[in-house]
Amino acid sequence: MAGFAPPPLPEIDLPAAAWPPLLTRARRGARRLLLGRGPMRSHVLQVLVAGQLYAVCSAVAVHAALLGVLPARVAALLAGGMGLTLALHYALVRSGRTAHLADPVLGGPMAVVNLLLCVAGYVLVGEVRGNLLILMAQTQLLAMFRMPPSRLVPLGVLGCVLLGLAAAGLSLADPAAQPWPVTATHLGVAWPALLATAFVTRWIGEIRERLRTQAAELRRVLGDVQQLATHDALTGLLNRRVMDERLPALARRCVEQGRPLTVALIDIDHFKQVNDRHGHAGGDAVLARVAGVLARACPQPSLAARWGGEEFLVAWPGLGRQAAAEVMAWVRRQIELVAPGEPSVAPLPAVTVSAGLAERQDGEPLRALIERADAALYRAKSAGRDRWVIDEPAPAPATAAAPAWPDSSLPAQTA
Repeated sequence: MAGFAPPPLPEIDLPAAAWPPLLTRARRGARRLLLGRGPMRSHVLQVLVAGQLYAVCSAVAVHAALLGVLPARVAALLAGGMGLTLALHYALVRSGRTAHLADPVLGGPMAVVNLLLCVAGYVLVGEVRGNLLILMAQTQLLAMFRMPPSRLVPLGVLGCVLLGLAAAGLSLADPAAQPWPVTATHLGVAWPALLATAFVTRWIGEIRERLRTQAAELRRVLGDVQQLATHDALTGLLNRRVMDERLPALARRCVEQGRPLTVALIDIDHFKQVNDRHGHAGGDAVLARVAGVLARACPQPSLAARWGGEEFLVAWPGLGRQAAAEVMAWVRRQIELVAPGEPSVAPLPAVTVSAGLAERQDGEPLRALIERADAALYRAKSAGRDRWVIDEPAPAPATAAAPAWPDSSLPAQTA
């Protein structure tokens, strides 16, 4: 707000034990500032790892100038060019401007730039230029980790062409400084090495691609297996085994937070008649219809499971039995509104459900809670089905308010 100024913070005398956490937070802040967050962190790390080669080459150039092997002007030019290239590369990746690209680290363009820097160094450094040939092979090796395998051989050919043009140009311009036999020796050593490195890196890159593809397929298959192991294949709801595993943890959280927990056993009315008249395809369509409504009525952290056959178990944390009854009313209404039938089966009759609700009491075992819900379900069926019954223990605990649900128009029913 305009004119608002927060009050001054009091001075705090931090004990010695408080300094390590402060230093840890400072290191984390500096690391976040340098590397960024999320996937960007790994991208920036790759840039900095590649930057070590720039630093080593710059140090070698400066050392050569101090020894008098390399002119100081050439050393400054090479070191400055490598430093500028690294700074520009880091700035592009750290800014996030490359995050949308297929290669956010710019491995391909930087490999070409590195080859150009190597060739420029080969032209400028004089008699020790042969030592730079190894850097071209290193560029090829590093490119293997970022470039597609199909582009590695063309990169090696480009390096051979650039080196051949530079060496031939030096011999043509000053045969005394770069005799043709020296050029032939350099090219005779460099060309086979660069091409061999190109083919080997392509081969390794293809292996890495296959391994990456196999790993992705394995993750997909494991995900499918996990889905089959934890969910009912027909309805997509949790299966009974997983419900038995997760319900105790949900109940513990409700106790720790002082919140109510209500469960409901829901049964499809006259489901055997649906199977008899419409076949298993019709029965499956009805099960899927009811499961879809229950999934919408049970957002996280609520649980919904196919308990067996045409019976479902749901658990609503934070809802007392009266609030859960309102949700149950919405469930029944939605099941009636869903258009019956599927394209592959005959039209189905209207489907209704019966339900028994029970709110957990202090210290009550979950088995007893579910048995109370089952008894309430039995009473609902005995009373004519198409209804729910709430188990009313004495004394009745306070209930929580009902949350907002997808349909605010909830039909009223007296339990």
